[in-house]
Amino acid sequence: VEGPERAFFRRVGETIVAGDAMRMVQFRKAGSVITGFRFENGKGEDLNYGCYISSVGATITNCVFTRASMNYDRAGAVYNVDGYCADCVFTNFTHSGGYGGVYYQQGDSAVAERLVIYNNGKYNDFYASGACTIDGGVLRNSTITNNVFTRAGNGSPVGGVRLRSGRLENCLIAGNVG
Repeated sequence: VEGPERAFFRRVGETIVAGDAMRMVQFRKAGSVITGFRFENGKGEDLNYGCYISSVGATITNCVFTRASMNYDRAGAVYNVDGYCADCVFTNFTHSGGYGGVYYQQGDSAVAERLVIYNNGKYNDFYASGACTIDGGVLRNSTITNNVFTRAGNGSPVGGVRLRSGRLENCLIAGNVG
């Protein structure tokens, strides 16, 4: 989202089909908001395929990220640097290589809450990571279940959450294989 100082999208029930798109939405302005979209069938090769939040005060809420594949670095669906992500669902992703899983969060101001991350897989991974990586900020009141992540390179595999820095608060992390 590059538009005016405050960009706002709202389309409940709409589906954004990515095809081979590398990144569908990027937030660079504080106050940018996207809510109510369904992102599916994306295919990424670097950083992420879905939403890249790179501004304090940028927000993504009430979105579904499903049926996509990622083949390199960081998050498959959302890469959140100091933004806010809430009430989103992440399911049916495959990820091979790189690190980060489906949701990647970085920066002390980053906040995610009420996320549901389930039935995702990461295979032939060089780095240890999980369905989500928290590298700053807080992940709270979220559910991370039934994700399968394997490793072929460095470190031990992590199925659920890789906590590098930051905090987890009141999260259910269960049934993950790593």
